[in-house]
Amino acid sequence: MKHKLFKVSINLDNDIPGDVLFNLFSQIKRYGSIRRAAEEINVSYRYAWGLIKKAEETLGVDLVIRKTGGAAGGGAVLTGDAEELLADYRWLDREITLQQRNFTGDGAAGVTGYLLLATTLEPVETGLLAVLVEAFFKETGITVRHISAGSGQAIAMAEQGRVDIVFSHAPDLEREFLRSGKGASRQEVMYNPFVLVGPKDDPLRVKEASGILEAMERIARSEAAFISRADHSGTYLQEQQCWRELNITPGGQWYKKSPALMGNMGVLRQAVKQKAYALVDRATFLVSRSNTELDILAAGGDGFQNPFSLITLNKGYYPHLNHQEAETFLTWMTGEQAQEIIGSFGRKTFRVPVFYPVGKKC
Repeated sequence: MKHKLFKVSINLDNDIPGDVLFNLFSQIKRYGSIRRAAEEINVSYRYAWGLIKKAEETLGVDLVIRKTGGAAGGGAVLTGDAEELLADYRWLDREITLQQRNFTGDGAAGVTGYLLLATTLEPVETGLLAVLVEAFFKETGITVRHISAGSGQAIAMAEQGRVDIVFSHAPDLEREFLRSGKGASRQEVMYNPFVLVGPKDDPLRVKEASGILEAMERIARSEAAFISRADHSGTYLQEQQCWRELNITPGGQWYKKSPALMGNMGVLRQAVKQKAYALVDRATFLVSRSNTELDILAAGGDGFQNPFSLITLNKGYYPHLNHQEAETFLTWMTGEQAQEIIGSFGRKTFRVPVFYPVGKKC
């Protein structure tokens, strides 16, 4: 019997389950009715409409347009933004399914344990995490389920004792968590570089800059459109560090804050629409559909390597958590099999790894 323990599950915030929202979008697209769509996924009309409105408020865009009359009490159509979100979701689901085929099969172990992981979005958005947890289950029988969030939010979940282990890319926050005594250990697993992306025609000639800092300074001085995550993610913390080093306080109409837009995928989507610049991780850029309209215009040096680390929690603070399974996952993720998966993931498609194992140079 084949096991498929990982599914796409991207939450826009704690109150918006992405899998339910996108399932609802699919049914609205099929039937042209919110009421019929709600029936198809077995939720109430009130819940469905509330979920849509909450998502619209969070994202700051219209997602569904209701029309009077029509079948089942009125028609409804998806907006262009909703269509793009749904297309990205389906693409990610397909990519994960294709990658999983290498690591699933009848020989998978029986379930022996359970682990809840709070993870930053990039490993989820690229599909790498799906491949890793399938391989881990096949090897150990331990099921890994995850909650996707920005690194800051993921660490906050750990502080509250809601998850067994954290996968993040915010080194300063991670070290602060360890200093508090609530974190037990921190182990770097992989990394990928941050890059500055923008329109392929590069109207500011940012590509001529010596690196990311000079490129961002040109953007700020020219007040060219720049998309910011504006959340507590590792990407946003890196961006803010750049502004501090430049002694620039970004603001005004050119600096566009776009929180809760499904991570860097959402930032890239907005950069395409607004012909803007943005700081993102290279992995997400490579696997996004936005790379046909945007280009990498600047890359940083050692200060822009973007390490991803696993953080275990202190048993003294959190005796109720699955510490043994967490340690097993940490050991496996830093071992030969996982590191080989990380180093080879995406290499055939993009001719470079999407992420680099610890110790490998990019």
